[in-house]
Amino acid sequence: NNAENGVITSWYSKKRMSAGQVRVIVSWPKSDGVCRVYQSYIKVNGTERHMTNRACKRLDNDWTFLK
Repeated sequence: NNAENGVITSWYSKKRMSAGQVRVIVSWPKSDGVCRVYQSYIKVNGTERHMTNRACKRLDNDWTFLK
């Protein structure tokens, strides 16, 4: 919710042997909230996946994730 554009946020779960990073590329306002394009990297049990997606958040705090 609060990451600035270009800043990488990392996480790690020892219990699930997983880790990841997310970076917001660009954010823009819209009439009922905000949209963002983000890149993510996730590693679970040695398998890695990279994605670039878009998400929009409405003023009622509901996120919609789009590909």
